[in-house]
Amino acid sequence: MKYKKLSLGISFFAISVFLVFLFLFQNTKTFSNETTYSDKFELKFANNFISYVINDQESMSFNLFAIQEVTNKNYSLEKLVSSIEFNNPNIKITDFEVDTGIKHKGYKLINIIVNVEVLTNEIEEANTLLIQFNNEDVRPYEMGKIIVQSNQNFEKEGKHIEPFGNYTVGYPSLLLDVVLKNTTSGYISPIEISDLSRDIFYQFHDDFEFPPKENKQVKINDFNKKDNAVYDFMTISPILSYTIDNDTKLYKYNMPGVIYNILDPDIEKMEKMVE
Repeated sequence: MKYKKLSLGISFFAISVFLVFLFLFQNTKTFSNETTYSDKFELKFANNFISYVINDQESMSFNLFAIQEVTNKNYSLEKLVSSIEFNNPNIKITDFEVDTGIKHKGYKLINIIVNVEVLTNEIEEANTLLIQFNNEDVRPYEMGKIIVQSNQNFEKEGKHIEPFGNYTVGYPSLLLDVVLKNTTSGYISPIEISDLSRDIFYQFHDDFEFPPKENKQVKINDFNKKDNAVYDFMTISPILSYTIDNDTKLYKYNMPGVIYNILDPDIEKMEKMVE
């Protein structure tokens, strides 16, 4: 009986050691797989430019384009991203989605769609995206520039101007062609159209004005760019600065948003980033 008990004890011990070894082996494999993803792919962002007036207490969706190197490895980026933030806590990303597209020249097209809220009434700016992979390390990526502000300051001034007829949203290059209506009984003298930061702007000639209660075409083919900056993809709220009846008070109207190059074919999008 003693030999049988000893034999039984050795059997239980051997089984226990085997189970512990099996557990450690399986978890070592899991941990090894999980901790290597973020170091095994290259992600390069386009020079995105977003300058937008966001409705108060609401969020707005924006596209951030990038390319992922897939020559030797093709990790599924949409499954690896745990969280995304800007390097400005006052620009809050409330939700995001990672979309992947075509492959071209060893790269895959990436479109990160972010829902954004602005938490102050000031102009807020960021230029870096902080991406957390697989609930582990956070890596910074320069993504261009985002400038946002709540529409609260604009709405307080009232609306003297509104779009008339069809309003073109998407453009292949930096131009603007819209018809605006003067809803007041006075003469409106436009001074400038720009984005929030005046990175992009156009100044009107002195003789251009909107007669009372009438609509007029605004066609701009030659926006000025600060420091001759070149952006790959742009999302902008054009802001019209103006006076009424030559008064010194300056008003600002944030026009509906417009996008540039975002509707280009995917191949053309990628060529901008691969170069």
